[in-house]
Amino acid sequence: MQWSAALSISSQLLLIWISRIRAIDPECYMTVPEITKYYDYISEVHIVRTEDDYLLELHRIKSKTAPTKPDGVVFMQHGLLADGFNFTPNLKNESAGFVFADAGFDVWIGNSRGTPASQKHIGYGPEDDRFWNFTFQEMSQYDLTACVKYILKETKQNGLYYIGHSQGTVIMFAKLSEDPEFAKKIYQFHALAPVATVSHIGGLFKLMGNKFLTVAQVN
Repeated sequence: MQWSAALSISSQLLLIWISRIRAIDPECYMTVPEITKYYDYISEVHIVRTEDDYLLELHRIKSKTAPTKPDGVVFMQHGLLADGFNFTPNLKNESAGFVFADAGFDVWIGNSRGTPASQKHIGYGPEDDRFWNFTFQEMSQYDLTACVKYILKETKQNGLYYIGHSQGTVIMFAKLSEDPEFAKKIYQFHALAPVATVSHIGGLFKLMGNKFLTVAQVN
């Protein structure tokens, strides 16, 4: 037992020592615009106001070596409990945001309401319960609509290519199902881990959902 305890303590001390001397990647705590500049791409930050007064942050990535006239516009939308950072965390040849920029596309990355980059509202902030009174429906009806409209206006294009992951597919499915005119602006919709409904969800997410629903009803 003494030998086992000593070995366990030694292992923990070794791990602590390794963690202290191990070099941390400089982009570890960077934002998407910071990572974009770090890898020497053109970075732009755009603020989009939705119809219900949320202020969303869009991140634009363009390659300095790509053709002057891009091959098209790509709009990427993240999944549940995530943000636009999901498209830039790996090396630039392994991150979707940079891969598409290198391929000659004008890349735009969205951040849904409630994410760190999009916690602003004209009337109140995230400390106010009213700020969080939204669902996938509002993300589809307001966020997606405002972002696509803004991107097409900025790029002077008639349509774009959309890449959605998880939640990013839910809001697009919802929008396409009820707005035929909007659908004409989406040249292609690439659905990663697509979700059409959450009515049959189980496990931890169902448990959390029931808990938060109870809290919301009480408030």
